Amino acid sequence: MAVETIEPYKESSYVALENKRKHHSLQRRGQRQGNNKRQTLSPENQVEDNRQKKGIKEKEEEEEEEEEEEEEEDDDDIEEEESPEQIAKQYKKFSNAPKFNYNSEELFCICRRVDDGEIMVACDGCEEWFHFKCMKIDPKLSNLIAKFYCKFCKWKGDGRTLWKRKCRLQGCYLPIKNDSKYCSSEHGEEYMTRLLLHGKGLNRTIIKRVIDFVEGDGHKLRQLGKVFPEVDIVTRYKSDPNSVTLSPFPETTKIELAKVDEKIKCLDSDIQQYELRSQSLVKCKELIKTLNEKVTKTIFPEENFESLVKPNSKKSKQKKRIDLCLCDRFEDGRLIQLLVESENVFNELIAKLQRRDEEAKRDTLSDEEEDGVEKTQQEAEEGIENRIKEDFDLFRDNLCIKEKKKCHRHNGWWGLYYDETDKLLDQLYTRKSLLEQEKDAILRNYSILVYES
Repeated sequence: MAVETIEPYKESSYVALENKRKHHSLQRRGQRQGNNKRQTLSPENQVEDNRQKKGIKEKEEEEEEEEEEEEEEDDDDIEEEESPEQIAKQYKKFSNAPKFNYNSEELFCICRRVDDGEIMVACDGCEEWFHFKCMKIDPKLSNLIAKFYCKFCKWKGDGRTLWKRKCRLQGCYLPIKNDSKYCSSEHGEEYMTRLLLHGKGLNRTIIKRVIDFVEGDGHKLRQLGKVFPEVDIVTRYKSDPNSVTLSPFPETTKIELAKVDEKIKCLDSDIQQYELRSQSLVKCKELIKTLNEKVTKTIFPEENFESLVKPNSKKSKQKKRIDLCLCDRFEDGRLIQLLVESENVFNELIAKLQRRDEEAKRDTLSDEEEDGVEKTQQEAEEGIENRIKEDFDLFRDNLCIKEKKKCHRHNGWWGLYYDETDKLLDQLYTRKSLLEQEKDAILRNYSILVYES
């Protein structure tokens, strides 16, 4: 036959607290009844009995005080566990409460009392004033409040209370100063005095040795501990790794150092490569400017330029200028440098640019007529075939020679290449810095191992 298990009744926190109070009350009542029984005692026993009664009475008073403190703590715990529904009811009651009493005195806080001098704090959300006690805040923390939000504003999501950092000195509840851990220099000295004289880890002998070493020099004292005191072999290895062999180091340290050195070596090779690329791009930019000026002077010489425009024309004040894209597919700038230095290669570029201009002029004419002569179908097909064979936008299938303003494909190519190279260099230097920090940590651990042994 199956037996139905019944879950035991769980008392609420209020019921449990009430039962606890009744239990303590019954215990104290039984003790009092036992103490009130009259016994026939001798004078000596009577004195001893009085002492016992006095001790029991003091114990009862202590228990009552402890019980009251426990009740207050239990009440605080119960109040701290307020649900959103309870806070919503309290907020409704608070918002509907009168702002003034019958004497036309303004009322404050959730307790709706007049200002009787008790310390209060203003909410940065609703701008209402609340008592520290009603908000369950210790008044000695009043100077540490940076921003205060009451429980209603916190419930509504308007913000949370922010606190200033407290002075490290025990018993001081003032905020710290800027760039300090103390509210004043006096408290900083007091904290260090307590730490040195009464703290753990330091004794008077060590303090005396430090004072004798610095000889009253404050700068010398501040420098203590600023640099890690490494062993001699580590110092020599850091200054010149090639002059020191790894044989004195333990096997694990040698393996770790070898791995880190190999990674740093690879990074140095990549850094050197990208540094050369960055320098090449800077040089390439100067060569592009030089080449464009050279092309402009060749195609539009100054002696012929003045005859092409009217003397009084506005265009006579503006010189024609050729600005080619010159985006290099291989990003090495060798072909651009060759165009600047070699006259034969430069003439080859000029010839191609002139052919392109002639082809552009032909495209403006009618497809069927040129200079009053009608083309046959065969001649038209041959002209189209010749134009398809030659790409006038690329020089030697590598260098873009379109006008810079018309070349949308390579718009801002130099800036993109340079920014990408600079970004990669920055990443490589960051990785190298992390590896050097890892190497320093390995050497520091070795120094600590030597000191401990």
